[in-house]
Amino acid sequence: MASVELEHVTVEFPIFSADMKSLRSDLLYFGSGGVLKRENRHRVTALALDDVSLSATRGDRVALVGRNGAGKSTLLKVIAGIYAPVTGTVSVTGEIATLLGSGIGVDEDLSGYEAIEYGCLFMGMSPSEIHRATPEIVAFTELGDYLSMPMRSYSAGMKVRLAFAISTCRKPEVLLIDEAIGAGDAHFIAKAHKRAMEFVGSANVLFLASHAPDMLRDVCNKAVLLHRGKICMTGDVDTVLAAYTDPAFGQEDKASTDTVTIPSGNIPALPESKDWNLEGTWSVATDAADQVPTLEGFSIVTTGSYDFQPDGAVTIQLHQRDDRAAYSTEEFTGTYELRDEAVVVVFSEYREKFLRRKSGTLVRVETNRPTWETCLELINS
Repeated sequence: MASVELEHVTVEFPIFSADMKSLRSDLLYFGSGGVLKRENRHRVTALALDDVSLSATRGDRVALVGRNGAGKSTLLKVIAGIYAPVTGTVSVTGEIATLLGSGIGVDEDLSGYEAIEYGCLFMGMSPSEIHRATPEIVAFTELGDYLSMPMRSYSAGMKVRLAFAISTCRKPEVLLIDEAIGAGDAHFIAKAHKRAMEFVGSANVLFLASHAPDMLRDVCNKAVLLHRGKICMTGDVDTVLAAYTDPAFGQEDKASTDTVTIPSGNIPALPESKDWNLEGTWSVATDAADQVPTLEGFSIVTTGSYDFQPDGAVTIQLHQRDDRAAYSTEEFTGTYELRDEAVVVVFSEYREKFLRRKSGTLVRVETNRPTWETCLELINS
């Protein structure tokens, strides 16, 4: 019978660098929002899961809920056997299939047809099983002639279509799905939802990480709320989603742990005059982007801009590079306020504070975003 059980699982990612510069080390430690700990001068450890225990048996469809960086993807990879815990035990009974990203894990110079073959081989399927499954996979993707083209020419949505079709071409006993489905269009999401429901009908074990509450309610019958690598709540889907969307969620530790401050020695001096113009577009300075290492689940800003409007509105566009050297774009709208030579920016659930150097650039000195781009500098363009 299919089952998943984790007992007191902790996952850490140690980073060793004998020649780590002091600023680089500070960026690693302070840029994590408290997720990292420094054990000695040359070692930084990222704490991804912290004493996690849970179990699922046949018929359980578990929704994983939490903010970006809460540990959802890491938890799925632990169940899949991709990551090994530093402490605790993981026990999985049954055949596992995964959809943990938009890629398939093969060379993107391969064609879609070749990716189907390799992807199915990775799942342990025999050549005869692959031959029988290929027509159904091809039909589900609706990619047509694109399957004869190299995968590097595919959009993110096309890659998700192919990866999802391969991962679900046969009904495994344990299915793990990450948020990658959201990269597809509405038509594909509807097809994926239907196939997920078909899987649910076979009464196996499903773990689904998603920010789509309607899909979680339709597909799942249990939910787990993760925050900063810990399970802070389990229960029925509606109850957990209500707790997650409560404005008070995560606020109790924001002042002490979520807000990141650059070490005092690196805070720029304030200008003597308050007569300076903020309004307009400020571009991200990218000189340090290649100097900051990127770990699993984190990213750095490579380019972008903050557009400050006279009415107090701000439009933010950030281009980021993640640990797999993949690029993505985030766009936000929010508000800003000038406070004693500081600029406080608020958008979504995030808050940032910038100070101005004497040279006129803005340097971010506080943030509650769990990412690497803590030391962000803006230039008035």
